[in-house]
Amino acid sequence: MVGYFNEIYIYYKIELHPNPHCRKTLKNGYYIKQLNLQDFNRSGIIEFDQGKIDLFKRRLDSREYLAFGIFKGELLVYYFWLALKEIELPQSLAVKSTLVLAPDSGYLVDGYCHPDHRGQGLHGYMTCYLLQVLAKYGRQYAITIIQKENRAARKSQEGIGFMPFKKILLRGFGEQAQFFKMRY
Repeated sequence: MVGYFNEIYIYYKIELHPNPHCRKTLKNGYYIKQLNLQDFNRSGIIEFDQGKIDLFKRRLDSREYLAFGIFKGELLVYYFWLALKEIELPQSLAVKSTLVLAPDSGYLVDGYCHPDHRGQGLHGYMTCYLLQVLAKYGRQYAITIIQKENRAARKSQEGIGFMPFKKILLRGFGEQAQFFKMRY
């Protein structure tokens, strides 16, 4: 990538035990399931370019990621990934795009809701669901990284109990840009 980067991301963390904040319900007509590559290929209303499909295939083939989706009828309307071994940083961090994840943690990454289904509580429900999945895997913490400007995602995660833990700054030109972790 070319250009100068000066982006700020917030690193959030939540302790899974106990987690009294996850009492969300899914509205009628929606259901959740673990996803496979075919679910993305035939998603219906969410379109994916080949680069995204290739990324999803790499994640699924690694067995270090789990994907979950919310459907309305046969249509995939929301998806969210759970990483079990690494923290995937924004694509613009070309020099180093992953960090090792602590064995007691899981990473919520790359969630998306189709615009026609926003405001239905899907993000909060899915986040709570993923926290329960992590607890079943014996993890004690969940983390997520959100761009500072994404106020809606930050508000949603904070409402569930995620606390800002660190700032990650991306600064520099193109592929030589570097990230810096700072206290929040």
